[in-house]
Amino acid sequence: TSPLVISPPDTDPVQKQLWLAETMIRMEPSQWPEGVGMIEQTLRGPAASKPAAAGELSDFVALAVKTCYRQADDRRARELLALGIQRDPYHPELLYLQRVFERQPVASVRK
Repeated sequence: TSPLVISPPDTDPVQKQLWLAETMIRMEPSQWPEGVGMIEQTLRGPAASKPAAAGELSDFVALAVKTCYRQADDRRARELLALGIQRDPYHPELLYLQRVFERQPVASVRK
């Protein structure tokens, strides 16, 4: 079952989905794939093109990238990072993560 996320009634459904994804990743570690999938779905969907949401979405993308990396899913982490930087090329945390991955030797890629 999904964790409960309480939000104001007029909250944007995309924002609710991102909060739920974050809650799943942080509070229900066994549900990290579902949480990351929800963030990825938002990143690939039409809501990602809204300029006002770009920075906030990038914060969630960074969470998804770090989660995938922590779970040894480097391929997915790199893919999400590339998509995130494509959407928000100046986001500081995504740029930092990009530098981390660039410095990671190819031989140490786990998946």
